[in-house]
Amino acid sequence: METASDLLQVYRHKGPMKGTPALMEFNVPPTPPYLVTSSRRLFWLTRSHQDKIRAAVREIEVRSNLYLEIIDAVTEEGIRREWGNVHPLTTEGLEAAVEHVTFYGLKDLKILSHPDTWMDMGFEHAPGTFGGAAVVPVQWIGEGTMVVIPGNREFLGFVLELGGNLMVSVVHNASRGMSVVRR
Repeated sequence: METASDLLQVYRHKGPMKGTPALMEFNVPPTPPYLVTSSRRLFWLTRSHQDKIRAAVREIEVRSNLYLEIIDAVTEEGIRREWGNVHPLTTEGLEAAVEHVTFYGLKDLKILSHPDTWMDMGFEHAPGTFGGAAVVPVQWIGEGTMVVIPGNREFLGFVLELGGNLMVSVVHNASRGMSVVRR
C-alpha cells in the first residue's frame, strides 16, 4: 500500500517466490506510451500487445530512487513529445501543472514537493493546499521540483516490490497523470 508521499501505487508480493523472474507481464489500459523498468534503467514502450506489456525485475536500493528516475524520464519525454506537462518553478507554472492534470478529469490531486521548494517561490512555508490540490511535503523529491499527480496513484501506475530490493514498475498514464514543475 502506498503512503501519501509515494509517486505510484505500491504493491508488495506476499508469500514465497520460486526464484526471481527476469520479466513480468501485466495488463495495461490502452494509454501508451508505457514507462517500464528494464534490467538497468527505465524504458518507453510505444504500444502494448493485446493490452499486455512486460517489465523487467530489477534491484533498486530504495523506492524513492526509482521515483526520481521516473520523474526525470517523464519530464524528458513530456518536453520531447510536447505533452504540456512540464512547467517552470513559478506560481503560474504550478497553476498550469494543476490545470494540466485537472483537464483530464482527475480529482483529489496531490502536489509532492520538498518543503523548502515553497520558499524558492516566495512562500514562508508549504501551504496545505494550492489550486485545490493537497500539498504533500516529501524529502526524497529534492529542492526545486514539484510533481502534481492524482490521489488515485493507480491511474498513473504502480511499483511491485518482490522482496529485498527487487522491484518492477509500470507507468501507463504519464502524459495525463503527472505534471512536473522544475527550476
